Parts: sequence; C-alpha cells; structure tokens
Amino acid sequence: MAANGYQSQIAAINYSYEEDSITKIGFKENTNIYALIEENLSPAIKA
Repeated sequence: MAANGYQSQIAAINYSYEEDSITKIGFKENTNIYALIEENLSPAIKA
C-alpha cells in the first residue's frame, strides 16, 4: 500500500446497486471500470 493509503485497485465488494428491489454487491453490467479508477485516483496522480 502506498503512503497515501491508495492500493491502486478497485474492490467490487465496495460497490452495490439495486435490481428488482434487491441490493446486490459488485459492479452492474457494463460498468465503466476505467471511469471508476479515474474517480478514485490520488490527487497527486491527477495533477
């Protein structure tokens, strides 16, 4: 793990969505993983 706590991974277990009134864990079909990675980048990497 880096000094800023960023592990450079996205864990599907940290994401959930509703489908047919049931909360499901993981990524919804066709989720853009690259967009999630960019959202979670360290500010130092974004600069």
